[in-house]
Amino acid sequence: MRVKQKIKIIPLGLAILAGICGYSVYSDENADSVQENTTKVSTEQINYMQTPLNEGVFTNTVIPENGTWRQYIATDRAYTKELTDKDAQLFAHGESIVETEQQPDQNRYVYSDNSTFIDGRYRIMYCTKRNEEIGYNRYIDANKYGLWTDKESAFPLEELEDFSRSEAIEQVKDLCDGLGIELSDEPPEVYVMDAENMTNIMLKSDTLRYYRLNRRYGTEEENRREITWTKDDEVYYIVFEMNMEGSPLTDKGFSAGSEFAVGSTVTAAVGKNGIQYFQAEGLYDIIESSHLEGRICSSSEAMKVMRSKCSYNDGFVTRSLSEMKLVYVPVGICDVKNHEYVVRPYWKCTVSYIKTKQVNGQAIEYTIEDVVLIDAVTKTVYKD
Repeated sequence: MRVKQKIKIIPLGLAILAGICGYSVYSDENADSVQENTTKVSTEQINYMQTPLNEGVFTNTVIPENGTWRQYIATDRAYTKELTDKDAQLFAHGESIVETEQQPDQNRYVYSDNSTFIDGRYRIMYCTKRNEEIGYNRYIDANKYGLWTDKESAFPLEELEDFSRSEAIEQVKDLCDGLGIELSDEPPEVYVMDAENMTNIMLKSDTLRYYRLNRRYGTEEENRREITWTKDDEVYYIVFEMNMEGSPLTDKGFSAGSEFAVGSTVTAAVGKNGIQYFQAEGLYDIIESSHLEGRICSSSEAMKVMRSKCSYNDGFVTRSLSEMKLVYVPVGICDVKNHEYVVRPYWKCTVSYIKTKQVNGQAIEYTIEDVVLIDAVTKTVYKD
């Protein structure tokens, strides 16, 4: 589930809705037929509809074929000391490696400027000392706590003054090429973090305003330092999705009984002084590829499954379908040390709706995004 805050003051009486019955948000009517052997629906192809209870959400376009979907057996990314040593050099930026530590499922490196690098089975992560203090990713998460409302207002710039957006994106692409990571063909999501606007967000929260020193003595006030944003701290925060064999991988996971899936993403903070933060997770090695048995269902068929399987017990809440596309989902079994994943195509359906909560006596509107994953052949449903 993803939460997007949108602050709006509304009368308290209107904010309280009585949910006394459970209804399906989807009816069994009004589904347009589409081409059977489909691949994905882009956000531009979706008919964006505010959808009251018991009224259908449907696409109104024919989806083009886009290659052949297969079934894979995959494992978590294999790694060796030789591989991680090579990867560590990609992040050295002229610094020497002063410490190496072998940890469970990963190797850790420390550079002469106190930056750290972790490379292993489940993730690849690099972090400068300055990122440990500022925590660029925390500014993205801050919307969950009402520190910013919509992206356009919180991150209004398209470009930084002395470092281009395109150059930052290319740096991440080049780095992923070196790491053997297959990025999505879709453009990344980019947040422009400039000193002025990030200071405005930071001053709303002591969690962002201060960083803790690594000391075990003294008071809390003695063990923290106030952060000051400067031009040197400005970055593009970039989020890429990934591909597997040329087709998109899910960026959202789920946990259902003994089964689970992990989303695959690359996130990076890139400024004029280079990459300040990098993380890639949801990394897999394919060990077997086979023909996909069965027919991939159309988007209309997938939405019929949603109508029959997805019900909500929150009363008169309006929902809309904000995205629907075909993606690969690696499904593993919990509590197995050496995971093997069955990777198959699923329809990824994102359903959004607005809820309210009380903050300091005021009713705040915020947007919830639920992701529903539907096996495109068996029509098995998973929710995040």
